[in-house]
Amino acid sequence: HLTQIEMRGLAPLGAGVGLCPTTEANLGDGIFDFSPWMEMGGRWSIGGDSHVGVDPFAELRALEYSQRLRQRVRNVAASEEAPDVPANLWSQAAEGGAQAIGQPAGAIAPGLRADLVVLDGNDLDFTALPAPAMLGVAMFSGNRNRVRDVYVAGREVVAAGRHAEEERAAASFGKTLEKLRTAP
Repeated sequence: HLTQIEMRGLAPLGAGVGLCPTTEANLGDGIFDFSPWMEMGGRWSIGGDSHVGVDPFAELRALEYSQRLRQRVRNVAASEEAPDVPANLWSQAAEGGAQAIGQPAGAIAPGLRADLVVLDGNDLDFTALPAPAMLGVAMFSGNRNRVRDVYVAGREVVAAGRHAEEERAAASFGKTLEKLRTAP
């Protein structure tokens, strides 16, 4: 984790940090000092480095909740100018992630890649909610996958919750696990 001195030196340079909150919790690595980094305008993204979790909603939820526990306050990723915690977390992670992978992505805007996640509007938890509130439900209310479709560079890779290569990948992964687990 960065020290305060390192933060003050790196944030103004546009440096980004990669945060893996569920991995850090799993390994007991501690909690990133997120608030000062955010206040300095520091860039950040989420991911997983040694953990099997790949759920961005779980990572963002863990990031916000760890900060709440550390500071004993709610809505850490909010400000008077931007009070929507889920929108702040999602957009900042997307922008920082785009920077981390060196791709013109991270927002819906002309000239950027169309990397999109589409929530399932038929999910009962979304009933009668305006679209912005759906992100908060997806992020902070449980473990169900509420993603219906995923687009990468404008190409649909997940449709109606299924990846075209899902069955082949699962079979290959199963064979690999079997080899690993039965090896001497």
